[in-house]
Amino acid sequence: MLKKLKNTRVTDLMQGNEFALKPEQTLTQALRAMAEADCTQALVMDGERLLGYIRTQDLLRGLWSCEFDADNQPTVDALMQTELTTVSAQESLGHLLESWVVDRDKLFPVNDMGSLICSGYLSYEERLRKAASPLPELLPVMERDRVLGVLSRQQVSNWVAAQLG
Repeated sequence: MLKKLKNTRVTDLMQGNEFALKPEQTLTQALRAMAEADCTQALVMDGERLLGYIRTQDLLRGLWSCEFDADNQPTVDALMQTELTTVSAQESLGHLLESWVVDRDKLFPVNDMGSLICSGYLSYEERLRKAASPLPELLPVMERDRVLGVLSRQQVSNWVAAQLG
């Protein structure tokens, strides 16, 4: 399995980016569009330029906050996440998965000298349970400054399941 992961490139699994939101869309418009597209996260694009991404959680939080400030009708750009993690089309899945599915610092809490840096003992299984990667579900696949497509954890999960038979 590891050999297949190393030999498979992001470009082999990525999908085209047919769905993106615009920064000026209202939260209601964005939520409806995401519901119609049956997605929980979307890139936010200004033409060909990637600005960020937004999750349904962000949209729902924004809509919830409107209950407390009726004059405030935020748009996608007000709530989108702008700290982006992107991936190269030529990156191997093996390399990508290591950072995309596990937070190594939580799993192996040691410093550069190999000394334990956490208080209290946790078994490997307990650390693994808490070591989920903070990276988003959907990653933009980039070449230079151009979005080529997207890759989701679900796509990779489906591919891995098919490889396992």
